[in-house]
Amino acid sequence: MVSSPTGLPTLLFGPLWVDYRISPAPGSGTATLLSAVLWMPFPSGFLGVARRYVLAWGDVLMMRKQLYTLSRLAEGTATART
Repeated sequence: MVSSPTGLPTLLFGPLWVDYRISPAPGSGTATLLSAVLWMPFPSGFLGVARRYVLAWGDVLMMRKQLYTLSRLAEGTATART
């Protein structure tokens, strides 16, 4: 689990946590499932709700790239072992 650093980002957006997990895919012998969960506090007021949606969509783009990189690295490692 990765938490947000202290300082300006935490002051602006509040505490955030991202949990990345790699687990066996259901019903598959060798496939794996990469997933990420983003946690942020429940918003209060209009600005809090807007902040939550903007951060969530921004993190979707960043997580997509991170998960794609993890996938490529894992596939390269698996190919190198065989």
